[in-house]
Amino acid sequence: MKVALIPSDNGFGHIRRMTLLSNYISNKFQVTIFVNKKKSVFNLSKKIKIEKIISLFNLKNKSYKLLNKNDIKKKIKSKNFNYIIIDNFPDLLSLSKKVILFSNFFWHRDLHSKDLKFKQIENRLVKRKIKIFGNYLFQKKYFSKFNNTKIPFFGNYKKNLNKKNILISIGTAKYSEVDNIKKIIIFNLKRGNFKKIKIFLDPVLYDDNFRKYNVVKADYSKNMYNKTKFAIIKPGLGTVEECLMRGIPILTYCKNTFPEFAYNARIINKFKLGYDFKTIGESISFILKKFDDKNFLKSHERRCASLKWCGEKEIEKYLKSQVNF
Repeated sequence: MKVALIPSDNGFGHIRRMTLLSNYISNKFQVTIFVNKKKSVFNLSKKIKIEKIISLFNLKNKSYKLLNKNDIKKKIKSKNFNYIIIDNFPDLLSLSKKVILFSNFFWHRDLHSKDLKFKQIENRLVKRKIKIFGNYLFQKKYFSKFNNTKIPFFGNYKKNLNKKNILISIGTAKYSEVDNIKKIIIFNLKRGNFKKIKIFLDPVLYDDNFRKYNVVKADYSKNMYNKTKFAIIKPGLGTVEECLMRGIPILTYCKNTFPEFAYNARIINKFKLGYDFKTIGESISFILKKFDDKNFLKSHERRCASLKWCGEKEIEKYLKSQVNF
């Protein structure tokens, strides 16, 4: 069976998730992943074909639309796929009769769009009984009206004791926020608060002022996450999963972000998977206080280990049920 995957191209987390899924199901199916020409795909199995496409996603002024749908339509139709797995874009239902969605939220819902086409899309989802998968903790409640299945986190829990560093990652932010966060970090560095602690710093924040300190530009590799003990992050689900699978306590940063991040922060706080402080300074103070607290860290690691993992198995199982083996 030939399967195509189309990750949302508005963030690395979506591509990361679809890469994990692609690698897993490529042992059973012929897999092709469609990726924005400007985006990179990390750790992709050599079995998987890559098709480069023009950017799909356009988010401006708290509204969104898909661009260049014709580009991907032509490429999809020419390949004759049995199934297409679409990440977070219900707008692409017309690509095939055999479509699966992975989604924890819909942009048009979060942004309160009044465009009637989205109501029509939701009606088609119900009428066609399109299968939708989403994370069992983070998927929003309105998916209950669809043919929906909640599944575990992707990947497996990885116990790692060699963790001595801090990740600070805020994604896109206004210049004033970036400048203020830099000042807070440098203030703590000058006071010697990060003795023997390396900081993995978001490229958005990193500049030459940090060269003389034990600060390096974050590369979001497996090696970086494996060495991270605490993380201050904008809580996109991709970064959240990377932290949870390693038992890393999460300090969320949601200032001037879209609703999905504030929602994720509430879930993280509700299930005691992290903490939501109002400022970066408060998050840093908390980390410094708990950095060597073995009881706190062991308790947190147990919570992360007890979460449900390997959600990609559930999607593979569903695909298998649709063909004769």
